Amino acid sequence: MMKIVDALENKTTVYKNGEFTEYCMNSNGHQKEWAKRNADSYPRNICPVDRRPMVQKIMETDPLQQGQALACALKNKKKMQKRTDKLASKLSDSMMSALDLSGNTDDSAGD
Repeated sequence: MMKIVDALENKTTVYKNGEFTEYCMNSNGHQKEWAKRNADSYPRNICPVDRRPMVQKIMETDPLQQGQALACALKNKKKMQKRTDKLASKLSDSMMSALDLSGNTDDSAGD
């Protein structure tokens, strides 16, 4: 059995055992649940996808709907940016709490 991920937020450890993924929800390791999905069915080499609006596709649409297509592309871009900003903020907060760079220490020598 190979340990894949140790999630920090909900203390879940994920293991891969053969074709299935196993989740250990408790620290004692006796309470394990098998996932219902095959772990190998997902691609391992995921390349980044270009999410820019395709101008050629927009130009091929009906001229009356081109404005709507551009507005939809802009809305999707704003949604994606908001999502990435939220994830970056959460990652930054968790990294700061893990490293404890806030300067708050329990040393009361100065008081």
